[in-house]
Amino acid sequence: MAGEYFFKKGFFENPDNLNRLNLFAKYHGAIAENQLLTFQVSNFTSFWNASGQIPERAVANGSISRFGSIDNSEGGKTSRLNANLMLTTRIHTGDYFKNQLFFSHYKFDLISNFTFLKNDTVNGDEINQVEDRNIYGYKGSFHCEKNK
Repeated sequence: MAGEYFFKKGFFENPDNLNRLNLFAKYHGAIAENQLLTFQVSNFTSFWNASGQIPERAVANGSISRFGSIDNSEGGKTSRLNANLMLTTRIHTGDYFKNQLFFSHYKFDLISNFTFLKNDTVNGDEINQVEDRNIYGYKGSFHCEKNK
């Protein structure tokens, strides 16, 4: 098992407040005389604020510093969970079967604002990119020992 946590405030006037967490666990061992089980699971999650893009003219006219921000609501969060399970079964001839199941869940949510108030002078031009998906599958195989 392993884990890691990371935090960074950043040097911008609107602090990044980046939070990142990584976790990992793995088991590999015999569950019967002829069966080997391997299981892995990992998780990653992160969230942050973003200072975003700033127009050069705003820095030049003194409206904001080069570490400033026009839209303090930019930022995002993302996470990913992965799991992998494999069972290897050896038969009396020395040949073996491998059965593998895997799963991945991914989420992403990002708010950005490239044009500030150009198109919507009241609410701003923020865009929100969102993704939420699952990937899963199975792989089975038979391996024949050639030197019998």
